[in-house]
Amino acid sequence: MVELTATYDGDSWLQGVQLLEFRGDKVARERIYVTEAWEAPEWRAPWRSATPADPPDEVTAGLSD
Repeated sequence: MVELTATYDGDSWLQGVQLLEFRGDKVARERIYVTEAWEAPEWRAPWRSATPADPPDEVTAGLSD
């Protein structure tokens, strides 16, 4: 399983997961699920991350150029 963030054509960042199934050293099946990010409800505040989910600016520099 891989957690991912992606943006297309400079739009807002999307969150997702990629699931890979292997047979030997080859990928037998790949599934990717992508959704828009949303704010966690207040009752989940104790488990909320202190760092933002968006990648730092140095990671995104040049992507929209």
